[in-house]
Amino acid sequence: MPGGQEVQFASDIEEEANSHFQKIYSGATSIADVTTMLRTFQASSVAREQQVYACMVHNLFDEYRYFPKYPDKPLRTTAILFGALVQHGLVTTVTLGKFLRYVLEAVRRPPSSGKMFKFGATALDQFRSRLPEWPQYCQHLLAIPHIGEVQPDVTQLLETVVRTRGATTDAVGSAPATSIGSPVAAGAS
Repeated sequence: MPGGQEVQFASDIEEEANSHFQKIYSGATSIADVTTMLRTFQASSVAREQQVYACMVHNLFDEYRYFPKYPDKPLRTTAILFGALVQHGLVTTVTLGKFLRYVLEAVRRPPSSGKMFKFGATALDQFRSRLPEWPQYCQHLLAIPHIGEVQPDVTQLLETVVRTRGATTDAVGSAPATSIGSPVAAGAS
């Protein structure tokens, strides 16, 4: 899982998680249905459902390094799911910070670079209504020279958030304030 710990899931949990992904990519189920299911599994008192939820989030996070190799349509589907997890609060604390950092890294790429910029822009569109929760993240997004050219409506929202909420602190207890403010998130190596 994000945060450095190695996670192993039972094979039947992995199989169930993978079957849900297959249903998404084949069009047999919608991302909205999967996010509803994940919300239920996240809050469930049934250990198996919690494990399937954790496995799906872990697998999506772990798969990020392979996203540049995805064909366009599955990558777009993945971006929508990635952003929906953020939008619906299905990732929190360290994992939320990592998801947000991955989106930031993707939209920092030049729009002409192709796939990963599109991934980031698509994922960002999914959770735009939550951006006011993270003024510092908004400031990082605004610092991207091309963001206004490719997403002018998002830029207006970002400017409003930074102007009205400031960017020195995020909401109390919000993980992105520390995760997104880190040198790695800000672009330092």
